[in-house]
Amino acid sequence: MTKHFASSWLQSLSNKLQALEQWSWAADKRGACSIHRNLFREFFSAQFGKTLALVDEAKKTEFLVVIEKHLYKFDANTQQFPLMCLCALLQHGKDSPKTQEKIAAWVNFLLERLRRPSGPAGTGPSAQLSEVVEECLSAPFQRFVPLMEESLRGRLADGLGERLTELSEDVQKRVIDDLPAVPARVEELVVGCTKDLNAWLESAPRFPATPMALADTLSKMEHPLVRFFTAVKQPTRKEAFLVAVALALQGLRTRFRWMCAAEPDLEYLGGELQRKLFTVEGQGPVMEMWLSSRLKKYNTEVATRTAALVTGAVGERLRARLQSLFPTREPPSGEADASAAAGTDDGWMALDGPTSLADALLEWLGESSPGFFCPQHTLARETLTGVLLRFSLHFEVDTQRMRARLRLSGGTGALEVAPPPPPVLPPSSQAALVLAQSQTAVRPGGAASLGTPQAALPAPLAGSLPLVPGQPLPPPGAPPRPPGIGGPAIVPPPAPAVPVVVPPPLGGTAAALAIVPVGGGATAPTAAAGGSSSGSQLAMALQQLKAPGAPPAGQPASGGVEVDNLVDLLLNEALEGVAPDVRAQIFKAGHGVYRMGTKEVTLHTTNGRLYVYRVGEVVRHVPIQTLLKEEGLLPADQPAAGAVPAAAPEVVR
Repeated sequence: MTKHFASSWLQSLSNKLQALEQWSWAADKRGACSIHRNLFREFFSAQFGKTLALVDEAKKTEFLVVIEKHLYKFDANTQQFPLMCLCALLQHGKDSPKTQEKIAAWVNFLLERLRRPSGPAGTGPSAQLSEVVEECLSAPFQRFVPLMEESLRGRLADGLGERLTELSEDVQKRVIDDLPAVPARVEELVVGCTKDLNAWLESAPRFPATPMALADTLSKMEHPLVRFFTAVKQPTRKEAFLVAVALALQGLRTRFRWMCAAEPDLEYLGGELQRKLFTVEGQGPVMEMWLSSRLKKYNTEVATRTAALVTGAVGERLRARLQSLFPTREPPSGEADASAAAGTDDGWMALDGPTSLADALLEWLGESSPGFFCPQHTLARETLTGVLLRFSLHFEVDTQRMRARLRLSGGTGALEVAPPPPPVLPPSSQAALVLAQSQTAVRPGGAASLGTPQAALPAPLAGSLPLVPGQPLPPPGAPPRPPGIGGPAIVPPPAPAVPVVVPPPLGGTAAALAIVPVGGGATAPTAAAGGSSSGSQLAMALQQLKAPGAPPAGQPASGGVEVDNLVDLLLNEALEGVAPDVRAQIFKAGHGVYRMGTKEVTLHTTNGRLYVYRVGEVVRHVPIQTLLKEEGLLPADQPAAGAVPAAAPEVVR
């Protein structure tokens, strides 16, 4: 096509525009508006752009002015706004404010059509929605979508999202696949909500991670486009979003349950989210099961990849990165300072809950292992403990309190806990022990005898003076003291044995009491069943003694639960028959809430007995022993903890 031919063709189009009749609904029904549609398709064809490029700028501008002059003759709903935007684009360019103004007017017109009230039959909201969707998917509109400002594209996607559920699944798929503004808006919402939830989980319940802040974030997820989160192209973003939502909702059911009372909307918002995102037809809610399997997968993968990469220079980078996160500790100058530093609580970092150590480990794995993915706040404290123990020469790990700190000197990695201070017994208990010194003795390696000078005391008390009310017991390993008040000094045996005390049955008269030294021979009972009151006092006094190395009052035993109330005390009694390695996996998550492996169990007491109220989302209301037997933690024939045996206790060797 030559320049002369292009000018002639534009002149013929101008003549058609001048002879064109105004569009009307009646004329369209008669078929008299075919010229309007033909001219509209001609203006948006590729040939029209090539024709304009052949003429000079004056003729081009003159022809575009003619189109603008006759815009009123085209259909107001589907043709006028596209032609108006085309003329502005060809005259002023895509970055011109006039062009952006015309495009914004077109989008506002489409959104207004979506909000129009119902009209005559066949022109109601559903018909209007279909027309708007078809116009948004048309080629003329798609030409201007990349030219829109980001905020304008977001408004368009939000407007379509409010009515998108009214369309069929096929049309919904067409909108998401062919209109880039919609999936882009969905991804923006998903990424933003994931970021807000992770920030809240990191600080909750401290300010600004308040119940109101969580309610605001969950309210954002009521956006109609959130249900189309599957339109996000990157699978990792979708999975991180679901994990963050599941962790927040799980927190509202466990340790943050009180927030539902402070902000009543949280319970409703959480239930709606679970219904939209974690409910499978025919199976019901699957959030707990899905989250548990995801957490197990993430922690297993982190442990496996860390074990494979921890050696060499890559592992040294991880060690250096972890060390930089711990508070510095000054090395002691002498033995006194070293013993004092060992007993202090400085430099510890908690391994439970959100921690910078987990973030650093995930960042290191992302750099060192291509294709690795693990969302935030999913690493268990046991996983972090295992990683730190691989650098045992640099970190000190307290596996009971789940905390760690920098090690001042090389070691084995296990925390060296100093022996507890000597207990101070009440005067009544000390008097009973003084009486026991004159009646009962246990010889290391031999049988027990009555009336010997050596007292039947634990090894840390052997070799000390008779107890005086109000004075503390001597520390383990103290040398014999000179004679004083209460009797002569007692020389400690060369290899004292730790006696095992079998307490008498509760209630009634005291039964036989057996004291057996570890590694010693057979012993005879110190008091017969139905003995005197002095024997009962001795039994009560010995029951109050703690074995060497036992945790102080208020602290959990190895693998036990910290005792704060009656529920904790009864749970520790019920776990007496559980294996130590399994018992170490049971810990307290909140008031009356405990984590047993991957399950979350809520306990309560009734008439002094411990019952299981709920396991996850299932209400059970069964005794704790029933649950332990169902899980295989206790033998089926094992009696409940605290049960009184019918016969007198046998001597334990």
